[in-house]
Amino acid sequence: MNRYKKIGEFIEKQNSNPVNDYEKFSILEANWNKLIGPPLSDRTAPVSCDFSEEGMKITINVEDHGLLQAINFRRHVFLKVLKKYFSREDISVEIKAGKIVRQGKAKGPKPDHMRRAPVFYSEEALKNETEYLMNENELEFEIAEPLAKLKLTVEKLKKRNN
Repeated sequence: MNRYKKIGEFIEKQNSNPVNDYEKFSILEANWNKLIGPPLSDRTAPVSCDFSEEGMKITINVEDHGLLQAINFRRHVFLKVLKKYFSREDISVEIKAGKIVRQGKAKGPKPDHMRRAPVFYSEEALKNETEYLMNENELEFEIAEPLAKLKLTVEKLKKRNN
């Protein structure tokens, strides 16, 4: 009648902390290429991590239906790497066709001390330069103002570099 189990027994059975395993999973996603190797990692990606009484289940997506069967034959490679990585024996792998989202390789922003300060100029200087360009070169305001901003910016940057 009592089919509920104490949470302590469940946690002891798991032999790990799910929160730590989720953290490891996020690191696994970032280092997938290093752990699995280029031939498999180019065509696969870990997608999700679920926990049940049977253990941990990791879902891996394959980018192409045609490769699904070939990669299913390599399931033992994934299991071996994942069991060693998570230090668990109760891991199962589900391989299915699906979308692969690649991690971006863009560089992060520069630290504050390395960023170039923005260029500031007064409204009066902008107004004077715009009027000068309009009078001397007979330009319309829509053209003269952006040119005046550009000229003032270039002059300020030249002063910084000297």
